[in-house]
Amino acid sequence: MNTQSRRSFIKQSSLAAAGTFALPHFSVGQSLGQKLNVACVGIGHMGSYAVAEAAKENFVAVCDVDWRDDPKVWKNRIPAQAAAEHSSAQKFTDYREMLDSLGDKIDAVLISTPDHSHFPAAMAAMERGKHVFVQKPLAHNIWQVRTLRKAMKKYGVQTVMGNQGHTWETMRLI
Repeated sequence: MNTQSRRSFIKQSSLAAAGTFALPHFSVGQSLGQKLNVACVGIGHMGSYAVAEAAKENFVAVCDVDWRDDPKVWKNRIPAQAAAEHSSAQKFTDYREMLDSLGDKIDAVLISTPDHSHFPAAMAAMERGKHVFVQKPLAHNIWQVRTLRKAMKKYGVQTVMGNQGHTWETMRLI
């Protein structure tokens, strides 16, 4: 008789469930080989990973409140590096201005702002029909989470919350 431990069962079930739920989130209506037009909101700290991933697509815009025209006064050196490496991406200090200005040129928005601004930035992008990747936590309370879920359905967009290792290619393949 082949007995399976509880731990083994939970592990296998979790992997199967992750594959079932993760795969649909990565298809956003683009044909294979076609690059997405991506914008990053919040490019310091965790946002540096978003910038690296956006660079694999068509990186159209970056937004960070610490943005300055003079690199000597940037509070955070990561935006300075992003500007140097991705000079073709337009720069903004307000994500609402970015979405209004480049709305038709953006397919997806990667949000890596401080936790308290995840919900309003994600909602603003979804209201404009943009697919959204948000770092965790997605929101501060259940009402915000439910509101984002309703918006996802209403505006017909895909959303993903970043849980580091769970959003990488290897997890998607599992």
